[in-house]
Amino acid sequence: MLLWRLSDNMKIDLNNRIALVISGTSKLGTAICKQLSESGAQVITNYQSEDIHEWQNILSKSDLNITAIKSDITDFDECVKLVDKIEKDFGPIDIIVNSNELNNSLVPFNEMDIEQWNDAITGNIDILFNVCRNVAERMCNRGFGRIINISSIISRMGAPERSHVAAANSGIHGFSMALSQEVGKKGVTVNTVSPGLLNQSINTPTKAIPDNQNKENEVAYLVDFLCSDLAGHINGADISINGGEYLH
Repeated sequence: MLLWRLSDNMKIDLNNRIALVISGTSKLGTAICKQLSESGAQVITNYQSEDIHEWQNILSKSDLNITAIKSDITDFDECVKLVDKIEKDFGPIDIIVNSNELNNSLVPFNEMDIEQWNDAITGNIDILFNVCRNVAERMCNRGFGRIINISSIISRMGAPERSHVAAANSGIHGFSMALSQEVGKKGVTVNTVSPGLLNQSINTPTKAIPDNQNKENEVAYLVDFLCSDLAGHINGADISINGGEYLH
């Protein structure tokens, strides 16, 4: 657990904040949804076509304010409808967390087809545009907003047979840096969080995380902090959280 969470003077308070977590039904997305809700936010996430009844049943046993709405956010018009529905039913969106899981399939470049490339590039970069284009200006008009985009250390270290994934991850932070410079003076911050390879067993120089503690939780704690008023001066950053798997 990150040290800042141990201090009462730095308690994260997201009460009265409305958070949209993209792909919040994934393992990492669920950890982020839970953490933001525990800090007081009303959390909304999207799902497209998957069966989420089991996910909803688990959350229904808690007191967390998390709502799932069916929406294909790869479609710009669908995203417009999603944002309008959220603002009508819950209020203005204060926080966006893009936790969309990139396609990490291994594909040698000389065997990669255009569909696999587009799935990684268009499918992920378009989502950033679709969501932020519909929310960022409204955040600026209100003078507050937090946008956190989840990338990966692959954007810095690369990986064989993942040229499509590396390109998409690099594009995510490039987008974050550019947008942060447009909206920062209007009270809106845009940052990237780049975890290590959460779904793989990799030896790292850090053994501070107990085996029974999910790495996703530490990413969620970091996102929680970046969403708060305490992180108002952090803007355009790419924060790695990988246990020393890659240093830069």
